[in-house]
Amino acid sequence: MTDEQNTRRRVWEGIECEDPPAMRHEFDQLLQMAEKMLDSRRKGFPALVAAGEKSEADAQAEIALFEDLVADWRFIASAGSEGEPGRHHTIPERRRALDTSLATIADIAGQQGGFSKSLGRQAGAVIALRWHLEPGRDQVALARLTHQLRADAAAARNSREPAQ
Repeated sequence: MTDEQNTRRRVWEGIECEDPPAMRHEFDQLLQMAEKMLDSRRKGFPALVAAGEKSEADAQAEIALFEDLVADWRFIASAGSEGEPGRHHTIPERRRALDTSLATIADIAGQQGGFSKSLGRQAGAVIALRWHLEPGRDQVALARLTHQLRADAAAARNSREPAQ
């Protein structure tokens, strides 16, 4: 059996990719994608609200959810040394928001007749963000643990240093 035959596949809101996703360990890129998703909402929602396509309350709620997602990934990408993770939205809320984003990406790809290189990278990053929210995965807890282990190691090193 070839490696290709051994590769598991999964469909995320109509987008098929390898499972686990290739970008799952690219934490800096996942943070950048979360930031881009937040920025696009901040820039695009005022026009949607003005056109009556989205309520102000829904726009603000979605922006707040993506602010939490960015806070999570800033914390994760820094191994817990930068800021705090988001606190206002649950894992199921985060999952639903990313699932909606994946469905939108799939729709765009369908309208364009496939994935451009850029849209494919976007899909890969959003799938990886979503993959990290599956049951049994808790990158925020791992970032907290990493930060604590680093702090403990630094304290141990400092306690062994001779007095000056």
